[in-house]
Amino acid sequence: LDAYAAKKITLNDVFDRYISQKYNLKETTKNNYIYMYNRFVRPSFGRRAIAEIRYSDIKEFYFQILKSGVKANTLDTVHTVIHPALQMAVRDGLLVNNPSDSAMTEIKKSKLWDAPKRRALTVSEQKAFMNYLEMDKEYAGWLPIITVLLGTGMRIGECLGIRWDDLDFENRIISVNHNLTERPDLNGKCLKHIQTPKTDA
Repeated sequence: LDAYAAKKITLNDVFDRYISQKYNLKETTKNNYIYMYNRFVRPSFGRRAIAEIRYSDIKEFYFQILKSGVKANTLDTVHTVIHPALQMAVRDGLLVNNPSDSAMTEIKKSKLWDAPKRRALTVSEQKAFMNYLEMDKEYAGWLPIITVLLGTGMRIGECLGIRWDDLDFENRIISVNHNLTERPDLNGKCLKHIQTPKTDA
């Protein structure tokens, strides 16, 4: 182990090196990771030398984020960038083990963890929802897009990105080959992006 280097290198240094080598990420995803890290980690916890970060420190930092009112999904994203960055430090011979290993497992068992549970609408709930949209003057304009979303299971960005060229009415097929997203850039300014779908599915 290079113990001397580990005392000098901060979590910010490790993250910057890690994220600079993530060539397989989409630009919007990469920018989102950098934005989240810069907002929640870089100004405070990120300044700590990696040699001084313990498992209990990671847990306490995560609990502080939750106590500040941040949503569980946001903390999940923060962990998604901290954990692999520290894992890279392990592989580089700077740390014996990753102090963030299993930290989220314990956090998710705590009373502070309040991740929303997703539940699909039943058929009767879908009908009631659609009837409401159809009858309400204010929301009736949303009926076509909600119909497509419920009928296809597409993500909202995929649905918003549909073009006439993507529709085959004769064979009743919709080609989902790109999506429209609005994500913050590195400065936090939201920009629209057109890119390939999240997954091949």
